[in-house]
Amino acid sequence: MPGRNPLAHLRQLCVQLGRCNLSGRRLKNTPWAFQLAHVVKPDAPPALRTIGFKRVTDDGIEFQVRRVPENANGFKASFVYLEGTFPPAPGGACEQWRGEGTVKEIPADGVLATAPAASFSQTLAVAARGVGKRTELSDRDAFVSEVRDLKASLEHGNVKKDFVEEAVQVFRFEPSRLELLANGESTDGIWDRFEWTRDADGAWSEPRRLMPY
Repeated sequence: MPGRNPLAHLRQLCVQLGRCNLSGRRLKNTPWAFQLAHVVKPDAPPALRTIGFKRVTDDGIEFQVRRVPENANGFKASFVYLEGTFPPAPGGACEQWRGEGTVKEIPADGVLATAPAASFSQTLAVAARGVGKRTELSDRDAFVSEVRDLKASLEHGNVKKDFVEEAVQVFRFEPSRLELLANGESTDGIWDRFEWTRDADGAWSEPRRLMPY
């Protein structure tokens, strides 16, 4: 059985896989992403995005995105994270994490320590233009040049902290429920499925073993 804190279990897994350091902070330029869904408009389907991890702590999963002022008050969201392939390779494993909770804005510190330069330079370039969501890109060559310059500045540490903090928001997904499905040689070929719930004081329940389907 896994331990009582599912976030600690997830962090330990990602340390072993070389995704993050012992404190749960993403290793520089390491691919590490999850999916997040939330309702943007009450009469529309939930918006689904793939987002890079920033850090996994005992409180939740931190991530950074381009600044959107209307998100400052937080929102409810669902989360999915996949690791491995199915069927698992010999000696390997496949895990799926999923859950629900609340996303809250937190201080934008430590952004430059974890942000991959290739994608983060694009976020900063869009923010520098001050355009809205889904703005048509009519001058791709100019934009590529702007991204290239920002990427070089990031790699040489020449981007001002104030500019970064104005361009991005950092959030923490604080799950109220998490579920783990795991399959590998140690599970006898079936899905091991565990569920944790968290009370209003932030305490996790003991994991419950559920039927696989």
